[in-house]
Amino acid sequence: MKGLKELLSKEQIRLEQIIDKTKARLSEAPEGTLRLSKSHGYPQYYQCTDEKKAGSYIAKENTELVRKLAQKSYDEKILRQAEKRLSQIKKLTKDYEDDELENIYFREHEERQRLIQPVEPTWEQKLRDWKSKEYKGKDFQDGVAVILTEIHGPKGVGALYCRNGIRIE
Repeated sequence: MKGLKELLSKEQIRLEQIIDKTKARLSEAPEGTLRLSKSHGYPQYYQCTDEKKAGSYIAKENTELVRKLAQKSYDEKILRQAEKRLSQIKKLTKDYEDDELENIYFREHEERQRLIQPVEPTWEQKLRDWKSKEYKGKDFQDGVAVILTEIHGPKGVGALYCRNGIRIE
């Protein structure tokens, strides 16, 4: 597919930027994870660490810590997925070329190429077919004013004509 390698390279750059951004945010994230529970219909937040598996209650006033722990959890998921995708893209682009199937045909001897029917037409064959077809312009819709021009004299000075052949001054 033409342009796939370029698209994959752009995606690789995008993923690398995402990874850098999430790693930077994670380096500043607070310790532990966020646990949520409900009590009497209201959410309660706990900061869980290795020492306190059940977690320490986070007071309602400390919404910034709750937000940072939630962001940390999200960033960790993003980082895992972005690193997985980046690894896949690197493996794919390592030996991928846009024209690799077409190049198999071109690596054949010239005489052999004349005997082969390629799986897909080559760029040159598509171009040759396109050039061999006669151009047919788009027809005008009925009831739409059409202005046709006829060029006379030096520097393209011409007259304008409607579809019915009446000259427009």
